[in-house]
Amino acid sequence: MRRHLWMVLWPILLVGPGCIHSYYLTPGASDGALRKMKQLARNHKATVQLQSGETFSTPLLQLRGDSLVTARGTYALAEIKMIYFHRRMEGMKRGAIIGAAIGTSIGNAMMLYGLLVADNGEGIGAVMLTVMLISTGLYIMPLSAGLGAFFGFLSGVADIFYVVPARETRPPSSRSSSQQHDSGPPKHHLP
Repeated sequence: MRRHLWMVLWPILLVGPGCIHSYYLTPGASDGALRKMKQLARNHKATVQLQSGETFSTPLLQLRGDSLVTARGTYALAEIKMIYFHRRMEGMKRGAIIGAAIGTSIGNAMMLYGLLVADNGEGIGAVMLTVMLISTGLYIMPLSAGLGAFFGFLSGVADIFYVVPARETRPPSSRSSSQQHDSGPPKHHLP
């Protein structure tokens, strides 16, 4: 039973801390995605991918109107495909929390089982098994938190900002407003 529990919980620890958040930036729009990108740009290095496929990292990232100012130069937002932030410390924090939760649940189960063996068992074998289960349970908790922090640091948390072209403004047509349909922003798929 315990072996099967480990087989289920450790993969969660390996992939759980890493998250990808996708945002869509529309030139000229002041929305939550723009505020989030500005917040991340203050403290994190950004990787910028241009529409041409060229990719570079930059410590400086500022949006000014419809242009992006980087350490390499100024680019029109239409030239930008995506802006990527990789936050390893956030992944480390999430990994430690997930690892601690997994380690605590498994460690507590082992200690409880050790106490049940001590209550029902007799002799030196039962005492040794009880001590081994309780000490292993206490050891698993910090070990799982540490491993979770390590795997979380490796995977990190990714924030990807896709630049979406601004909506075209169309002149009013002769159709009534009830006949006009808005298809919304263009749909993009992850690369």
